[in-house]
This record gives sequence, structure tokens and C-alpha cells, in this order.
Amino acid sequence: MGLFDYSIFQYLFVSLITILNPWQMIGDDTKTSIINKSINASVQILRAYEIETTYEKIEINTMSDTVTIKDIDFIYYLKDNSEICNYDNMISSDYLDFKDFYGCPIHVNIESLEIGGLFSKDQNSIKSKLKFKNISLDSKIFDNNAEAKAIKKLLDINDKIAVNLEYDTEYLFNKNKFELVLFFEIIDNIKISLNTSLSRINLPITYDYDNEENFNKIKFTINEFGIKITDKGLIENINLISELNNQPQISDIFISLLDVDQDKLGIAKKGSKNYILNNVHSFLLNSGTIMCQNSNILTLEGYDFVYGDTREVESTIWQLCNDIQTGF
Repeated sequence: MGLFDYSIFQYLFVSLITILNPWQMIGDDTKTSIINKSINASVQILRAYEIETTYEKIEINTMSDTVTIKDIDFIYYLKDNSEICNYDNMISSDYLDFKDFYGCPIHVNIESLEIGGLFSKDQNSIKSKLKFKNISLDSKIFDNNAEAKAIKKLLDINDKIAVNLEYDTEYLFNKNKFELVLFFEIIDNIKISLNTSLSRINLPITYDYDNEENFNKIKFTINEFGIKITDKGLIENINLISELNNQPQISDIFISLLDVDQDKLGIAKKGSKNYILNNVHSFLLNSGTIMCQNSNILTLEGYDFVYGDTREVESTIWQLCNDIQTGF
């Protein structure tokens, strides 16, 4: 790169803008006003796209660094002929009586949405948090189709299909350390939690990852990695649908996708790839809980993925789950 390469000045200019970013210098009252107006502007945009959007209230707590939107409702009317919404469904009795709009309504409710990181006072910490509590889809939309309604009854789905989702990250700039906690749940079906910690993170200034030189500059160390999955009925439901369609169970499909005999999985060395696959198969076969974590740190760089012969990247990545357990 030449001394007078224009890109040097471009990066310096971007850095200067970042330094002058006024958000940290804005008072909490002004931030509160901006956040309220931004949320209302977002709601107005959704309404402009025919998504009826309402909420109960916005609660902002600067001390706990949280913005919470309570009881968010979305209603959108399908107007395209499909398996779950044909033209007969669109012309409902409520529509004919001028009590509702034309189309098949899809109704989604979020009990609360919590946002964190907007009032952080730590100059070295960049925090981001999203917590969706009880995202529920009204399952009446599936009553328009006979097959979907039959599956709904078979799986004993209640009036709503509900999901919880939580995403929490923190980047410590002075330590060059990134932490992530993720939680996902389909209520009465499955729970998934994941946590990871990265350090010594290096990313190229530009985001042109098609450029091999830039891609090779990516470096990071995985200090911690852990995932836990608890099945609460999802596997059984998938197997019921498979049986209804004369398809094999999910554990059999998993085995058919592997390039190894099932007998070899049972005698695999602990911590090996086949040992991990055997535990995954056992989980899919018996349900329950599966959890894994790394026992050693793992350092990777873009160079490994371009020139994989230098280090055995694929076998190394399996080490993220070399400590794996299943329970029923």
C-alpha cells in the first residue's frame, strides 16, 4: 500500500467520525426523547406497510440501562391465494358485515421487548441486549387449511405458538474481548442456550471478504464455547409428522446423512468427531438434553480456511464440543 493511497485517508476520516460520535455525550433526557421518537417512527413505517402495530407503553430506565416496550401487537392481512389463505377465507363473515378488513389476518403479540446498551456509561464496553418475552402467533391462521388444521390437532397445538428469545453481547474494547449469550425457546417444544467468549479478535478495515488477502487477516481465539439443548416435545412432533408422510424418523435421517457406519459411532474415542456424532444420534433417538463445551482454547484465522492443509481445521472445530453429555 502506497504512502499516499487514498484509502489511508478514508480510514482516518471514518475513525475521526467515530471519535466525534455524539451519542455518549448526549444527556439521558435527550436520549430518552430520541428513543421514544425512533420507536414511534418505526411503528408508523410498519403501519404504512399495512402492518397494524400497537403497543401498551414504553418504559425507559436509565439506571438499569433498559428500554422496554410492553404488549406489542402486529396484525397483517394476507391477500394472496395460498394453502393457508384462499379467496373464500379472505371474504369472511366479519368482512361482509363491515367488521373487519379483506384478507386472512395473521396476529402476532410480543408480551415485552427489552433493549439494553443504550445508556451504558462504560467507555470501554459496548453492550447490546435484546430480550423478546413470549412472542406468540395466533394459530387460527392454520384453521383455513384442512391438512394444517389436522397437524395442529395431532401436535396438540394450543391457540398460540409461543417463542422466547434473548440475545446479550458485550465487547470490551480495552481487552479486545467479545462475549455472547443466546437463549431461544419454543415453549413446550425446545430450549437452546449458547454462550461463547472470544478474544484477540482481528478484522480487516474493509469488509471485502472476497479479497483473499483481507480474509486471511481475520483472527480470533475462542476461549469458551458451550451449548445446551433440551427437547420438550419437538423431536416427537417431528417424528409424528414424518410418520404421517411415510418418512423415516429424524434419528434415522441423521444416520443416513453421515459418512460413517452406525456401529463405529458406538466405539468412538471420547472427544472425537464420531463420539460427538454418536451423542447427537442418541439425543435424536431418545430425546432429553444434550450439552457440550470446549475443554481447550481454540485459535483460528482466515488463513486456515483458505489453506486448510497447513492445519486440520475441520477436526479442530469439532473440539468445540469435545466435552459432550446427553441425558434422558
